[in-house]
Amino acid sequence: MRKKVDTTPYQNRPRASSICRTPAALGKFVISAISQHPERHVWWLRGPLGSGKTTSTRAVARWLGIPGVVTSPTYTLRRAYRLVKQPWKQLVHVDAYRIKDQNEYRGLGLEEDVADEKNLVLVEWPELLPGFDWPPHGEIVIDIVPGGRRVTLR
Repeated sequence: MRKKVDTTPYQNRPRASSICRTPAALGKFVISAISQHPERHVWWLRGPLGSGKTTSTRAVARWLGIPGVVTSPTYTLRRAYRLVKQPWKQLVHVDAYRIKDQNEYRGLGLEEDVADEKNLVLVEWPELLPGFDWPPHGEIVIDIVPGGRRVTLR
C-alpha cells in the first residue's frame, strides 16, 4: 500500500488547528497564534459570516489593553486603536466585506498600515481586496462546525 503524499504547497499547510467550543477559546487560540509569531504584523482572518472574526479581534484588543467596546468597522471599513506599552504602536482592524472595488480601499491608508511593521493589522475578508500587495502575513481560518469552530493557523 502506498503512502499518500501531501502535495499542498508548504506555505499553505496548516501549522496548527483546534476545535474551539466557546468564544473565549477562539480568542485564546488567535491570541496564542499572534503572540507566537511576532515576525508577522499582518493577519488575515477568514471564515463565513458569523464565524468569529470580529470576536477574535475583540479578544486581541482586550489582550492588548484597549479599553471600551471594540466594534466591527463594517461601514467605516477600518478602525485604528493606539497602543501603549505594546510591541506595536497601533491595532488596525479592517473589515473588507463591503468593499466593492480597489478605489474604495486605496483611500483608507491600508497600504501605509501594512507597510509599517509597528502596526498589528487584522483583516477580515482579505479575499475581497483584489490586487492588494500583501506583505508576508499570517492567516487564521475559522470554520463553523457542529459544537463550535475549527480554527486553523496557516
